[in-house]
Amino acid sequence: MPPQTRPRDCVLTPVGTPESEAAETMARESGSNWGRAALEVRRVRTLTSRVALRGVTGSPPGRASTN
Repeated sequence: MPPQTRPRDCVLTPVGTPESEAAETMARESGSNWGRAALEVRRVRTLTSRVALRGVTGSPPGRASTN
């Protein structure tokens, strides 16, 4: 993981909205540090929500990860 050199609240777009999809596309195309940071934040949020959901639903580990 890259060193934490950015403020934690630099990405204010909620995950799963059209704005976040556009931001992800722009980040992928630009390849800038901010874009990579935004993707990292989104990926961490997704993983965190998956772990939380897995704990709630009680599904066996490994089944929910569809990456």
